Amino acid sequence: MRRAGDRAVAGFVALQDCRWVDPGVSVRPGDPIRSGQRLELSSGTVELRFARGAVATLFGPAIFEVSSGNEGFLTLGQIKVKADTPESKGFTVRTRTARVVDVGTAFVAAAAPDGQSRVDVTEGEVQVHVAGGRAPHRLRTGQALAVEAGNAQVLVRIEPGDGTAAFRFPTIEPPSSSDFADATRGAATIRVVRGALRTNVPIPSGPPELLLDGRGQSRPDSPAESVFFDDNASGALLLDLGRSLAITRINTYSWHQNRDSDVRVRAVQKFTLYGFAGDRAPATDDPLTEAGWELLARVNSDDLFRVVQAADRPAQQACSISGTRGSIGRYRYLLWEVQPTLGHNLRSLNNTFYSEIDVYGTP
Repeated sequence: MRRAGDRAVAGFVALQDCRWVDPGVSVRPGDPIRSGQRLELSSGTVELRFARGAVATLFGPAIFEVSSGNEGFLTLGQIKVKADTPESKGFTVRTRTARVVDVGTAFVAAAAPDGQSRVDVTEGEVQVHVAGGRAPHRLRTGQALAVEAGNAQVLVRIEPGDGTAAFRFPTIEPPSSSDFADATRGAATIRVVRGALRTNVPIPSGPPELLLDGRGQSRPDSPAESVFFDDNASGALLLDLGRSLAITRINTYSWHQNRDSDVRVRAVQKFTLYGFAGDRAPATDDPLTEAGWELLARVNSDDLFRVVQAADRPAQQACSISGTRGSIGRYRYLLWEVQPTLGHNLRSLNNTFYSEIDVYGTP
């Protein structure tokens, strides 16, 4: 824990099972925190109160620098913030790839070692500013956003749906037949290049072409209208757009809730997305980056929604991947490495019910 400056701008409120990177650190509730002081927490949780009234909980392992009485810089780890007083409005958490500004009143921010930043709003609203972005991104209760590091500055936005066949979301459009990848255009094709879709009766997957038909499922538990891999197995889907495209956003949709229970394990979106611009698809075996694939985004909606119990997980989800500068990049091929949800019961039916993939852009 590094100290800097003489002005106290925050203080320690509570500490639980704390271990500091520096074994010489000794902290007690009530101790002040100075401007520029960096907290390097190996494990445990620390509750902080800022001079302007915001209360923040830091979860180890984490590195967090207190910048002022209403701002801090999160280098690594996760922090939960509650800013529910007029004085604490505007509390800001900075990371290497984003700046999260509270509008009111609670959010969780996270920073990964590779520079990826994540934020989800538990109450109220925040603004997320990304360097080079045209305008801040506004997130409200239940919405989440991830920012990938790198020149493209790719954003991953996850939203819960209204749970109807209309697939209505707060800001993400519903499944569409007007996107570039739609089957009616006759240009795009999609196929499984690794793993296998589930074929076991009575719950077999639909064919991969369903992902390009412009529609979502008509009900929350509809295997025939969904595309999903074998249980507990990973797989990969290759989308060929037919020609190189300047892609502005990529949307994926999922929906699942058992008819007689609150089980929503197949609603999780968990994948890594790659892009390739050449006219011939490269190898799709690992390591993909050595074959020329570019990593675009990593998605785990359970992480973004901070799902602990099944009831926390939205049954209907949309994921929208976009670039802060208007374009993700120019690609002809897109590759989804899809992972199973891996619930506590590994024998459960757990691969996601995907319903649609929409790709927007200009040739």
